Amino acid sequence: MHDSLQRMLSRGAGALKVRGQCVLRLAGGDGTRLACRHVAAILALSLIPAHHLLQALISGFSSALLALLLLGVDSSPAQAHATLELRKCGAGDLVGEVASLAMELSRLAAVSEAVAAPWYDTLSSDLL
Repeated sequence: MHDSLQRMLSRGAGALKVRGQCVLRLAGGDGTRLACRHVAAILALSLIPAHHLLQALISGFSSALLALLLLGVDSSPAQAHATLELRKCGAGDLVGEVASLAMELSRLAAVSEAVAAPWYDTLSSDLL
């Protein structure tokens, strides 16, 4: 999928159309051809594993997600940290999505802990 997305972006702004509208226009931008090309170039760069743009996004996203998971999604310090980290990497608009993901992961972890707690207790007692 990664390669096919990269090929699609390499074709230029035409590949960024969703039902006839530029993705930039759907995101609230002006949707001009030049702006769409600029967005296509940024998206193409973000798909290169060694590129600093992808590394910055991964770092900011990871830091924001960890803060929300460890400090609590409703915690003011966690929200402030997540907002700051996402803004630093240019993804400030994703705060809501990252918070939603953290909430879902928290629920999943709670279920996993409830189901597997006896196994974890047995394993930890065997190790000590």
